[in-house]
Amino acid sequence: MRQQYLEFRSEGAKTFTMMSDTLKVTPYAGVKFRHTMEGGYKERSAGDFNLSMNSGNETAVDSIVGLKLDYAGKDGWSATATLEGGPNLSYSKSQRTASLQGAAGQSFGVDDGQKGGGVNGLATIGVKYSSNDTALHLDAYQWKEDGISDKGFMLNVKKTFR
Repeated sequence: MRQQYLEFRSEGAKTFTMMSDTLKVTPYAGVKFRHTMEGGYKERSAGDFNLSMNSGNETAVDSIVGLKLDYAGKDGWSATATLEGGPNLSYSKSQRTASLQGAAGQSFGVDDGQKGGGVNGLATIGVKYSSNDTALHLDAYQWKEDGISDKGFMLNVKKTFR
């Protein structure tokens, strides 16, 4: 199955620098356009229980306001935090249907439970260490969009070869 996600943001922001350029505070506001496309699929090797599902898409427009903090520490250390939220202004999705090979001519609707109209949000906090050609990022996040949510950690290592 293939999934594509497109996000376009238009924001107005103003950065304030404090503490001798070590802390940057950036409040922002704008709109976010989201479009997700999911491909259809057909299962094999399950006989009468082979599932076929059509493709689907989802489109939404959100109003966003947020605040980003960037702290540049010493000896390659830095930290970031972001808090963002806003109401969903518009939401639409296509109806997905599925069928089983053994039930020829029969299909049923598939609903993922996502519904627009709520308040969406994102909170992240992270630390970064950079040294010469290597950077290490550790970020924690909590995300909520259209009634579904996720939280977790991300670890990124970047090595530049010269």
